[in-house]
Amino acid sequence: MEQKTGRRLPRLLFAAAVLPLALIVMAGLGEVGARLFIRHQTIQIEPFRIALDNVLHRRSAILDLYWEMVPHANATLHDVPVATNSLGFRDRDYGPKDGARRIVMLGDSITFGAMVPAEESHPRVLESLLKQWSPEPVEVINCGVCGYNFIQDAVNYEAKADQYAPDLITVGFFMDDIDPPYVPQQRGLVLQLELRSQLYRLLKLRLRTHWPSLVGSQSFVPAAAETAFKSRLLDFIRRREVEGIHLLFIIHPMLDQQWLRNDPIAGTIQPLLNQWKVPYLEMDKIYLATGRPITDFQTPEKDNVHPNALGHRLIAETINAYLREHPELLTAGSTR
Repeated sequence: MEQKTGRRLPRLLFAAAVLPLALIVMAGLGEVGARLFIRHQTIQIEPFRIALDNVLHRRSAILDLYWEMVPHANATLHDVPVATNSLGFRDRDYGPKDGARRIVMLGDSITFGAMVPAEESHPRVLESLLKQWSPEPVEVINCGVCGYNFIQDAVNYEAKADQYAPDLITVGFFMDDIDPPYVPQQRGLVLQLELRSQLYRLLKLRLRTHWPSLVGSQSFVPAAAETAFKSRLLDFIRRREVEGIHLLFIIHPMLDQQWLRNDPIAGTIQPLLNQWKVPYLEMDKIYLATGRPITDFQTPEKDNVHPNALGHRLIAETINAYLREHPELLTAGSTR
């Protein structure tokens, strides 16, 4: 009996040593299989609202940015060609200012110009309009990235777009720029699996479909997200004030007629901007003032978020008119 026990012990030790290695190999093979299986599918990352791919978007090494656009990419998004510059923005590359006035436009897919060609996006149209009256050269740089909220906009500027040394920064603001996913509960292993493992996301998708009680809802913390937003907004405003850089917020509404008459964003962002004396433009009022049905400004798919070329021109004309009335936003310049 003692002899048999003595023989079993090395086998058990061997199994205990081999089992973790076998599990790692199996997980690796499963990850490879999952990537091959879903390479032509879109499985969104949670808690983030954008699907990363190897053509236009990638994971970002910059803390709190989470994803960014790939530099020097040429891709198609929503059937529209997209080309990026050396920093991964939908724009050309820029050298020294050489006396030009610069505007950096931050924001999400509305600023980026989703569903319209680059030349029809409001950053490009605005640049054309400004050149018609500005006594100095003007460069408008589109730094919008699909899916970004305000915290990501701020990080995007301070980590990347800051090097353009703008005189004015515009911030495109949409209703979900306050909301999660900006403060996910898990910042450890679970978040890393969410960001890096296709197998994890595939299994989670299957579990949510068949056994939702095991997975539950997305791990958001709305109250913490709003607190983080307000703190980051004030920090961003104060930093730009010290640097001598002007700010202008563009508040974009949902492109829905009923929504335009009762926009809930006003109760959150506008009191803060008023308190801190930051100018802003309310696009809901501009759309209503045209007297046209909101469908005139929607994309052909009747998307109620992203404006079409006519909508982008209206945004550009609104910003242009405001800057003609307040040319000091372009002439003060940066103290750096």
